[in-house]
Order: sequence, then structure tokens, then C-alpha cells
Amino acid sequence: MKLRTVTLGCKVNQYETEYVREGLLGIGYRDAAEDDPADLCIVNTCTVTAEGDAKSRQVIRRLARENPASKVYVRNKVRACRAIGIHSEEHLFPESASCDEILRRIEAL
Repeated sequence: MKLRTVTLGCKVNQYETEYVREGLLGIGYRDAAEDDPADLCIVNTCTVTAEGDAKSRQVIRRLARENPASKVYVRNKVRACRAIGIHSEEHLFPESASCDEILRRIEAL
């Protein structure tokens, strides 16, 4: 399975994304090449401004468009997801979700 991760936000978000990425690589995922569609996309975003929310929405839309068969999971900004029509809780991770919880949920797929 091919994986793509995107991080928007602070260094903590960067660390958390890398932690989840490394965990997924450890169970058989591999990074998707730049021009290769991913099977799983994870967006870890944290925004406090309208501009940041807009950027999050753009990234989520782009990933969905470029990876049409992919499952796109988003952590932190439910508001950005709702604005572009992602309503399934299955694809949203609240800010309180630990990296280990995220890994467990994805492993169960």
C-alpha cells in the first residue's frame, strides 16, 4: 500500500505526522512516489486563521483529486473537512487522538 502524508502547522504536528508515517512504514506501507497515486493519504493540520483553514481545504481537495481511489484521513481540523464535504467520522481524527490511536485505526482497515 502506498502512503502520502502532508503536515500543515507547527513542529509538534511535524513530529506527530512522522511518528504515524514511520509506524505505517513498519507495517508494510511505503511512500508513494511524487507522480504515483497513494492508497492512503494523511493530512495533519492545525490552523487558527481563516487563511490556514483555506490552505487546509485546498490541500485536502488536491489530495482527493490527485488520489481518487485513496482514503484521505485528516487530523485536527474537522471544520476544514466539513467545509469541503467530508462528513464521515471514519476519516476524521480529532486533535485529541493520539498517534498510536491513529495507527490502530488505520491498521484495522
